[in-house]
Amino acid sequence: MNGGRAVLLSEKDGWIHTFWRRHWLVLGMFVVTLMADALTTVDFMIKDGVECELNPFVLGCAKLLGPVLGPLAAAMHKGWSAVLIGLYYEKYAHYLFASAAGIYLFAACYNIWAIELFTRGVIGTRWLLF
Repeated sequence: MNGGRAVLLSEKDGWIHTFWRRHWLVLGMFVVTLMADALTTVDFMIKDGVECELNPFVLGCAKLLGPVLGPLAAAMHKGWSAVLIGLYYEKYAHYLFASAAGIYLFAACYNIWAIELFTRGVIGTRWLLF
């Protein structure tokens, strides 16, 4: 009975290592861009306040935990959720992590430059607030 359990654990362990070997590059890009988004969100929340956040999940976390821990906790939750979805849909994990990395890169850049573009009138309120 223990032999079967050892085989199951070794197969599971091999599967996770295979997942890591296949997707290490996009997982790395995903984590870097997610952290960039979280840190730029913390930066603008400290400067401008929590109410400037458009994402309702991050806004709720920031109101509960504050402008520093809120975005970091939300980023951890978003990261683990994406990893679990990637583990479940392993066939599409590469596309999931690459597209999420692109979205988080855009969000990090938006956090840095959007307020300057908004105050200069380059971005109108109609586009910013939908």
